[in-house]
Amino acid sequence: RTKQIALKYNFIRAEVRSGRLLLGYVPTECDVADIFSKHAVKVKLTDFSQRLFGSK
Repeated sequence: RTKQIALKYNFIRAEVRSGRLLLGYVPTECDVADIFSKHAVKVKLTDFSQRLFGSK
């Protein structure tokens, strides 16, 4: 398990160093992926679904 983590970490690090991957900070209130892992109120759910699937 540790070897797998090391391989993934080193792969990501190499991609960032080469410039093929850009990592950035996303505040939790803007993180659309939260819709799949956290409880969301209707307003947030509506906002995230519009961002994911486009405005209606």
